[in-house]
Amino acid sequence: MKRVNAFLDANNLKKVESRGDLQMELLEHLKMLVMTKSSTKPPTDTDSDVEELASKPVEDIKPLLKLLSGSSFGEKTSIGYAVLKALTLLSRHKQNRKQFAEHDVASALSLLSNPASKIRLEAALLVRNLCYDEAKVSMAVELSGPRAILHLLRNPSEKPDSRAAAAAALQTITYRHSGRLCVLEFNGLAVILELINCKYTTLRVRAIGILRNLTVDIRTATRVYEAGAVKILCSLLCSRHTEEAGYAAGVIQNLSRHKKARLLLQGQAVSLLIGLALTSTHLPAQVAAVCALHNLLSPALGSGFSGFKRRRLLKNVLSDALALGMIGSAVLTTNKAMSPIAGGWTALALPAFRTQIAALEGVTQSVAASEVEASDKKHRDARHLPAATKAERGWTFACDGSE
Repeated sequence: MKRVNAFLDANNLKKVESRGDLQMELLEHLKMLVMTKSSTKPPTDTDSDVEELASKPVEDIKPLLKLLSGSSFGEKTSIGYAVLKALTLLSRHKQNRKQFAEHDVASALSLLSNPASKIRLEAALLVRNLCYDEAKVSMAVELSGPRAILHLLRNPSEKPDSRAAAAAALQTITYRHSGRLCVLEFNGLAVILELINCKYTTLRVRAIGILRNLTVDIRTATRVYEAGAVKILCSLLCSRHTEEAGYAAGVIQNLSRHKKARLLLQGQAVSLLIGLALTSTHLPAQVAAVCALHNLLSPALGSGFSGFKRRRLLKNVLSDALALGMIGSAVLTTNKAMSPIAGGWTALALPAFRTQIAALEGVTQSVAASEVEASDKKHRDARHLPAATKAERGWTFACDGSE
């Protein structure tokens, strides 16, 4: 980075634009910077890692940012691409992202419509990194960034890698509430629902991740259910791609807060979620499956002390399932020679766990029905009203749970 800054300090942009030899020299410096940063392991955005990075000297990337918003050097896209690549790598660090001003974010978003596909790809990756910071998400929303990203996603002729990078940027943006609202404002939900059926795994996984973020809002979860996405989400629980199955479980976890969706999912997803919780080798997928099972089954466990005991029993069963799933995952991932043992364990644990859940479901439904009948009888005795129909009891049972 120091070499690039020293070169740009010694040569202003107009001088570089007018001389081919200086452009070649700048390109070599940029390639060296990219090579150096590519070999560095990116930090993860956790509090401990941020504290460790804070002790390192801050790199001055402002001269490089001037190239981002400056001239494109005519038809020479190689320098522009190298600048983007370097900034994408540098933006993995929180301390570097802080140096991006709003006009820099605007420049990155404008490059999403660049004629060169490799520029669009790298711009999407840069936007994704920048939007790990909440302040940058606010800037992107103010600049209508999600609309530019959705435009890229809507283009079926765009390369899958570029669309996947754009989806990754949108997934980062929708992690924040303001980002979710902006995506919905530009009718992004329809685009995402279409992408969860695409044939490209990486793009599909990102789309499901976006859907998980969007369905945090109960109103959006309602729209996803009404769009008929439950069937495809249930089928994705069987995906060999562990992250895809985990995201699908996360969406189902959010959808299960919708009463009608919960009734539909109880018939389709419970068995698949049990299998994912016990047999997946991906811990986030296991956790999402267990949380989804809790959301699906807990609201219908009745009220009062008996309902409290059943919910506690459900939590114990799910905790055991997660613990057993983690043990099985550890056996499979650390020692492939023990996979037959893990397979035998799974063959024993899976039916036993399913039996426990089935028993809970059966008791729950019968108890809930009897509680509804008792409530109806008490109401009729007090007011001398006619007996409730079966449909009315079903509606009351479906409402027995908090959002």
